[in-house]
Amino acid sequence: MTGELAPSRESHLLASDEALLRMRRFMTKPPGNALPVPGLDRSIDYAKTMACEAIGALAARGSLATVKEVAAYLTLDPSTVSRLLSEAEAEGLVVREQDPSDRRRTVVRLTDEGEQVVLVTQRVRLAFIGEVTRDWSDRELSTFARLLGELSDRVAERLGQLCDGHVPDDLVRAYEHACGELRVPMPEGLTS
Repeated sequence: MTGELAPSRESHLLASDEALLRMRRFMTKPPGNALPVPGLDRSIDYAKTMACEAIGALAARGSLATVKEVAAYLTLDPSTVSRLLSEAEAEGLVVREQDPSDRRRTVVRLTDEGEQVVLVTQRVRLAFIGEVTRDWSDRELSTFARLLGELSDRVAERLGQLCDGHVPDDLVRAYEHACGELRVPMPEGLTS
């Protein structure tokens, strides 16, 4: 069976792909579009909560967050993130400051309210995932977490190579498989 996937493997891959797409849609734009934040007595748009989380994650790594770094973290266009951060700044969630080590650079940091948004967002999401997996055994949850982590790491590594101008072999093989199955030519520049 050279070049073809076994029917059961292909059905598992298709089911996984569909599940990941559904998860992405719900995690990036959940129904309701805003999260009520206790302590702030208002709801915050999910896009702003994601921007706050990105800034918090970068700060936890010891990095000062710039628009470019936040955009890379969120895999969004820098102009989109710049507008988003302007809105978050107007709401008092972030502040822009000069980088103390390079006065030409502007960095973004969380305010106390922004930190509250991050804390609430993470706690609500963790509790929600705990609720929807409540009937899973510890072993099932451990296996799921391990496999999902491995998948995420592998995808990030392979697709991260694209940022460096290198097309990973896995992606070339995926294109070769799909183009062969569909009987269409390979895109220019994608060869093994």
